[in-house]
Amino acid sequence: MGLPDLRIVDDALRHKASKRLEQVEDSPRVRKIRDSKFWERRNPGYLLTGLVRCGCCGGIITSVGGEYLACASARKMGACSNRRGLRRKVLEDFILDNLKHHLMAPELVQEFNR
Repeated sequence: MGLPDLRIVDDALRHKASKRLEQVEDSPRVRKIRDSKFWERRNPGYLLTGLVRCGCCGGIITSVGGEYLACASARKMGACSNRRGLRRKVLEDFILDNLKHHLMAPELVQEFNR
């Protein structure tokens, strides 16, 4: 293997771990889970999951409590000054209302489809 000076485990332990991983991956239980392709049926928990970004830093907006959204960079890492929260329902209603009233014009729908 590449750079022996940078190894943190010896070859014997790495080989043993690789063999164990192969056993787990080849087990009937894991094969059954993998064959079910569960990830193709998984839906986001909320309408805007993964789509909303902070207007200040561009960071991800995440759930804060049950019904609020806030900048993850501000709340978890202190890397953003935007400490305000917003009710999820208010944002979802605002976006859906704007989609319904402003983006349903035939020329905009055609552009979207293109």
